[in-house]
Amino acid sequence: MELDDRFVRWQGQAITQLSFTVNLFAGFSVGALAYVLSYLREPTFTPQGCYAILYIASLVLLLVSVVLAVGMVISRVIDFRATAQVVRSRQESATPQAIAELSNTANLLGKATWRFFWGMLGTFGLGIATFTASLVSVYASRILQGAAL
Repeated sequence: MELDDRFVRWQGQAITQLSFTVNLFAGFSVGALAYVLSYLREPTFTPQGCYAILYIASLVLLLVSVVLAVGMVISRVIDFRATAQVVRSRQESATPQAIAELSNTANLLGKATWRFFWGMLGTFGLGIATFTASLVSVYASRILQGAAL
């Protein structure tokens, strides 16, 4: 019984940490997207050539990161609901086939949640990297000139 209690406790911790991480990076993604968009109003920000493409790529990647975060939240909510239905079905002595179908749905949603999570983190990281490259291309010479003083 003690091992079951530990598992339940650590499973709860894992769910809490995942929720916190999702909220954190969803906020980062929205904030970063707004920050990157704000540079469109900056008259001195004019990336050239491939750096302009990197800037556009950063916008797209950060937008995809936000969309993946929303998808992840939706899949988690549906996953929690499906898991609750599995527990209720077991309590009500539903047929093994019905329980298996609900369990399969919950498992698929859990896997989708993790795919959304890793996709969100990956696109966020790439979006930040591509924006940084375009930002450095525009402002590096000014920074270096200022450092030479």
